[in-house]
Amino acid sequence: MSHEILVGSKEERKDKLISYLMSKGVTGSRLLIIDPYFFGTFNKPYKDLMIDVLTRLNPKEITVVINEENYNKNLYNTISQKVGCEIKVYSSENLHDRFWIIDEERGISLGTSLNGIHHNMIRIDDLRDEEVKTIVEEINRTKIEMKK
Repeated sequence: MSHEILVGSKEERKDKLISYLMSKGVTGSRLLIIDPYFFGTFNKPYKDLMIDVLTRLNPKEITVVINEENYNKNLYNTISQKVGCEIKVYSSENLHDRFWIIDEERGISLGTSLNGIHHNMIRIDDLRDEEVKTIVEEINRTKIEMKK
């Protein structure tokens, strides 16, 4: 188990997040992103950030679980056309924390939504195996597929 505090410029924090996830084997994986606000804010800087992060991570498949009231369909459509892999979107009412889980085996807890990377510090914590299992089971039990 490890954790890291991401500091520096917005660009440096983004690069550190990508490096951290790549060190966990995200490239070519099935990536599960649990973040109530992931497809919420539609502005050019966030859209560009999402495209950069997701294309550099290069997973083979992305599943995002959000809070339905924060779903911006235009942002989803824009991102899904640019990323290069299928993005499935589900909603769940049981969300607060942000988790990025790789192949349902390992994951991290991210201290902010991706759109919050502009803050001065961001904490990343590795999840224990039993935490990953619990999160995946709970999401699979409560998720509802979103209309795209």
